[in-house]
Amino acid sequence: MTQRGFDRFSSLIGTISKGLLKLKLTAMRDYGLGSAHTICMRILSENTKGLTQNEISKKSDVDKAQTSRVLGELVDKGYVFATDTDKIYNKIYRLTDVGMVIAKDIDRRVTEICNYVSGDIPDADMEAFYITLEKISNRILASEKVFFDTGNNKK
Repeated sequence: MTQRGFDRFSSLIGTISKGLLKLKLTAMRDYGLGSAHTICMRILSENTKGLTQNEISKKSDVDKAQTSRVLGELVDKGYVFATDTDKIYNKIYRLTDVGMVIAKDIDRRVTEICNYVSGDIPDADMEAFYITLEKISNRILASEKVFFDTGNNKK
């Protein structure tokens, strides 16, 4: 990646990130929720047997503190329930019936948006894009250790 490519990449990723945040906020506004709730609801809808807070945090790539807040808000609204256990971290979270209806609506909206965004781009091109984007993501994470690790002489 050249410096010009890096600048272009950074700008495009920033634009995409802002656009996705706005779409999530708009989709969740009807339910009194924010964008952080979208991924949690979608993960729980795909895991009907339920997940622990830690599992949700790992699957969503959202830190544990924010995951805890999001789950608490979803429980308070009646969209999610947790099994009673002695330890808070062992609770299994599941969508309620109302939560499942909302998750299905969110999935419908996400599908519509994805279909619009991918438009006439062939599936093979989209798959190649995601493979490449994942490689770039992994390399960016690895570069943090190479260039900014305090135990490394490179700076």
